[in-house]
Amino acid sequence: MNLLIVDDEISSIRAVSDMVDWSALGIDQVFTALSAQEARERIMNSSVDILLCDIEMPQESGLDLLEWINHEHLDICCIYMTCYPEFSYAQRAVKLGSTAYLLKPIDPSELEREVTETIAKKQELSQMRSAHQLMAENEEKNCQQFWRDLFYVEIPSELHAIQSQIERRQLPLDSMWFYCPVLLEVRRWGADIAQEEKNSSPGRYAVHNIAQELFDETVGTACPWHTIFQFGKNAQLALCGGPDSSLLQERCKSFAQRYLKAEQTYLHVKTVCYVGGAITIDQVAEEIESLLRLDSNHLQNQGLVLHTRTSEYGQTEPDLRDLFERWTNLLNGDHFERARQEILDYLSTRAKTWNFNRRWFIYFLNNYAGMLMGYAERHNFPLKQLTADPADAACFEQSYQSLDDMCAWVESSLRQLEQESVLQSSDPVAATKLFIEKHLSNDLDMSIIAENVHLNQDYLTRIFRRKTGVSIKSYVVTRRMEKAKELLENSQLPITDVAYQVGYYNYTSFNRVFKRFYGESPQGFRKQLNL
Repeated sequence: MNLLIVDDEISSIRAVSDMVDWSALGIDQVFTALSAQEARERIMNSSVDILLCDIEMPQESGLDLLEWINHEHLDICCIYMTCYPEFSYAQRAVKLGSTAYLLKPIDPSELEREVTETIAKKQELSQMRSAHQLMAENEEKNCQQFWRDLFYVEIPSELHAIQSQIERRQLPLDSMWFYCPVLLEVRRWGADIAQEEKNSSPGRYAVHNIAQELFDETVGTACPWHTIFQFGKNAQLALCGGPDSSLLQERCKSFAQRYLKAEQTYLHVKTVCYVGGAITIDQVAEEIESLLRLDSNHLQNQGLVLHTRTSEYGQTEPDLRDLFERWTNLLNGDHFERARQEILDYLSTRAKTWNFNRRWFIYFLNNYAGMLMGYAERHNFPLKQLTADPADAACFEQSYQSLDDMCAWVESSLRQLEQESVLQSSDPVAATKLFIEKHLSNDLDMSIIAENVHLNQDYLTRIFRRKTGVSIKSYVVTRRMEKAKELLENSQLPITDVAYQVGYYNYTSFNRVFKRFYGESPQGFRKQLNL
């Protein structure tokens, strides 16, 4: 334990410091301070357990210092020293929670006795807190195990069986309360989170901590009982119970909204929050199952979903033939941008309705794949070309996972069809521009560029300059710098990663070229954005 002596007279501090063999009492370090302000600074920067403090000091008294300690909820015991045996001082000291009140000149034996008793009180309180915390943790674990047992039918969902288990396990639950569950399912981990963090403690620990804190703040003050725990690999289950069903659901919805807002600020994940109804305890297992069923059909990667009895995705699939016929005609007419926009608008609109379920999603994907196959056959385009690039292949493989992934695949596949259409046209300059755009991060050798449009290098260079007014090399550098500027403005990528994405593997070269284009270094450019 550490002790802090506070007195505005240095002679008094020295006298008290030398008055007792502190180490024999179990004090490890003795700190000193000549004012309440200095004492606060010492407390904030060091571990202090006991405060031995004068009351009368200039500017702030020892009583003011203890009031600050209480306001900050610091676990520090205070023993006062004073020359004035005034009742008002003693009364306020006791009210603020001081453990003793000593009159100067201090009697060494009395000081030693009071410090010894204070140490014993702190140790006893510490043991009591540890025991209480252990009991609370065990009670929390027992409650969580109870809900798992109830969900996995280890406990029957009959009220009498539930009541019996609550009594046998001595749980702080009431079979007559209402209960409201919230399922938090992490759908996507940020690209900057390592794979091992997704599958082990660090990533899940951060998500759980924020969810726990917000759940305690939002629900804990209004509901007699609440808990939140890991429920599967990427999910957490929050539960609260109490006699007021409308209050439970209102607080759970508020918690989900606050969590999603905090997630955008502090976490590199995307989560869907499913809020159940406030139901009786014998219906909880069925309600949790309904939330899991919602999750299996929900195709957004983030958001709030309120469970109702009409949200069980029972609708039949719509007929998509007319829509796909229209989109096919747009593609055949080379209206790729219109087709892309219409498809994405349709998916966005469809996602807002409850019958946007997993079965319908697969139905849509199959129809979209059929449209791509038909276009490829009519235009003699090898369909495997759409997934030749590793990034495009990954985009296709993930397309069935969520609406965001599906939209990304629509963007990727239609972009490539448009590029192929240009390549098959008679405009080699446009085809060259598209090829450069797609391969900005690669080594763009002139022979590779010319081979892409099946033209002689010198001839391609000549017609490109004649049509654009710049050489191919200058065009490549310009597009790389424009892309780098866009990434610096709209992403948090490290500058070295930005350089890699625009084909510069030597940072010095990237820095020099960027400064020539924009008048300042990449670091300076990004710094200006944040001013």
